[in-house]
Amino acid sequence: MRNILSFLAVLCVLGIAKSQTVYREYADGKLYVKFTPAAIKELTKENPRNIPIAKFPLLEKYVSKYGLSKISIPFFQASDDKVLTSILKLEFTNISMIEAFATELREIGDVEYAEKVRLNKTHATPNDPMFASASGSTHLNQINAQSAWNIFNGNSNITVAIVDNAIMRTHADLAANIYT
Repeated sequence: MRNILSFLAVLCVLGIAKSQTVYREYADGKLYVKFTPAAIKELTKENPRNIPIAKFPLLEKYVSKYGLSKISIPFFQASDDKVLTSILKLEFTNISMIEAFATELREIGDVEYAEKVRLNKTHATPNDPMFASASGSTHLNQINAQSAWNIFNGNSNITVAIVDNAIMRTHADLAANIYT
């Protein structure tokens, strides 16, 4: 019994160590920074998931000061939106200096804003029995459905049109509500 309690205590300590350490609602060591389109024009040729820091000299000095380790364009798929494609995600190791880093970035002429990356959390749990199963929620995770449930979680007056045959006619929520 004592070994079990010791094991549980170790798990609790490890869980606390893995939790957010600077700000509870924000990701440690991550900032969103919106640059002017002209400042990041040359980055469009790079892999948006991992831009070499050397390709963006404006940020090279922050490698040693804040432990800048990764630059990416998180919303690169929204290529028709000039605002979203001007936002870079910076990841760094000196997480305790997040406020100083953001303040220093805001002072750069080509930076419109720098802000902490908010953690996405689910507040509403769906009553879909398939959501609990690992295979049943994969598609929901891919479209980030949990975030939508936090905003809106039900109205029977809304009609949804599905224009292909990819529907589970036997699903408990759909079987009695399908109109063909």
